[in-house]
Amino acid sequence: AKIKADGTLEPFQKFAEWPGGKAQEGLAYHRGYFYRAGGLDGGKLVTTVSRVLLQPSGKTLGTPEPLPDLPEGRTGPMVSTANHLYMLGPNGSRKVLMAQFLSNGKFDGWCTNTPLPKDAKSFTALTDARRILLLGVQKNNDQLEKNIYLSPLSLLSPYSPHPPFPSPFAPDKVEMTLLFSLSLFLSSLSSLSLSSLSLPLSLSL
Repeated sequence: AKIKADGTLEPFQKFAEWPGGKAQEGLAYHRGYFYRAGGLDGGKLVTTVSRVLLQPSGKTLGTPEPLPDLPEGRTGPMVSTANHLYMLGPNGSRKVLMAQFLSNGKFDGWCTNTPLPKDAKSFTALTDARRILLLGVQKNNDQLEKNIYLSPLSLLSPYSPHPPFPSPFAPDKVEMTLLFSLSLFLSSLSSLSLSSLSLPLSLSL
């Protein structure tokens, strides 16, 4: 849907079919491409990764291009920054997988990064140019956390808890008011010093 000058949306319209989508796959957008990784195929975790070009017209998708596979089967979420792609999905693993973009938007492979702060069944991940936020964390016992976790993007920064939400919420029930509140939260963090947060400390749980 196109965004009008006053911020309202025009009606949503179907413009393409998603080629070979998988349940719970990691999805991210970077410089004109949709990146896809992992997911479930018949209930089994897969490792395949690809990208699909959103054509300049904004009305059609290109042909999927294969990219280096994940080292292990994972589900989303996945986020991208100007230079990196992060596969964060849990599925019993706390590993964060990272790929560094080349000038053409492709990458040579994946490496491991700072692990997730704790075991989780699911969560929502958001990012800007300086940090990754984890929120709506659902524990393996299905309990939802209030805590928000932050990791500054200095490649090897441990996650640290930040002021929690008033009450836990499920990842699939985030409303627009929450997103607005989160944008204010990000703005309030702009004064943080990344150098003071990026020490390679061990995280004890």
